[in-house]
Amino acid sequence: MNELRTLGFAELLDHAWKSTRQHLRAILVPFALLLAPALVVVNVSSNYFSLKTLEMGESDPFSLLAVMGIYFVVLLVLMAWMMVIYRAQFLAAIGAEHGEPIPWKRALATYLRPRIWGTDLLACVLIGFGFVACILPGVFLMLMWTLRMPIMLREQRFGFDALSRSWELMKFNPSQQFTRSPLVKALGALVVVVVLSTAVSMAVQLPVTAWTQYVTFRDAASGDVQQLHQTLSRVLWISMPFSVLAGLVQLGVTLYSYFILAALYIDQRRRREGDDIASRLESLIEPHPSPAGSAAPSEPSTEEGESWQGESWTLPPTGDDRE
Repeated sequence: MNELRTLGFAELLDHAWKSTRQHLRAILVPFALLLAPALVVVNVSSNYFSLKTLEMGESDPFSLLAVMGIYFVVLLVLMAWMMVIYRAQFLAAIGAEHGEPIPWKRALATYLRPRIWGTDLLACVLIGFGFVACILPGVFLMLMWTLRMPIMLREQRFGFDALSRSWELMKFNPSQQFTRSPLVKALGALVVVVVLSTAVSMAVQLPVTAWTQYVTFRDAASGDVQQLHQTLSRVLWISMPFSVLAGLVQLGVTLYSYFILAALYIDQRRRREGDDIASRLESLIEPHPSPAGSAAPSEPSTEEGESWQGESWTLPPTGDDRE
């Protein structure tokens, strides 16, 4: 990355794509293995609830309410677990973007710290209120607080401090050029990822969806209710593997979006804090030559794994951390 200018939008997407390809197997495979069982259980419970609803109809409303309650509790637990998987993958992408080896177990343990998931939950709740208030405030808050995860991991800031820091970085645009605004870049990346995710999901599920619609309308037109119920039961279970596969593909697309945000954070932080200028100045300072016959002091060796600080799994501080 050029340190003396901001990354353009196309450069940001290209850099994130290269990083995604480089770390795809190391990051995506373990998190996909964690996500797959949850996707299976979600689809099985959803199919079971749909079939039970068809069987009960309005004959036993209390039993139907009980089934609905159990279904929503199971769905809530699974959604929470899936959110943990996605966020842990985000932490893994942040570490990979900074050149760190990322064990998935450490990523999960890091996100499950109360200060991290609590800050993330706080942001999600406030963003949810923003979406309730005519959608646009929610979109704005989502974009302004989109860097909270790398800030919590790299700078150890949490709560409203992390949110205000993200706001500070996202509004930093000294050139005042529209195309260089980090807010515009984040919005453009969101649009690209949504379109890409929708396209790949449709590509995976379109064949079985078209077949499902055909047989369902055919049996509905025949007027045979029992045959229609049997057909719905059959198509629900046949389409389940495709739904699981689509969920795993979307996990890969989400990994791409995480690398976009990680690169955006690095670019904004270097521009905001002046790390790029400091590194250029340090490169101009040459070390004094050692006297003849004397051994030059050796630099302390740093192995790849030494950047992990114990069990806390925090990345090493950069120049602007030492203030």
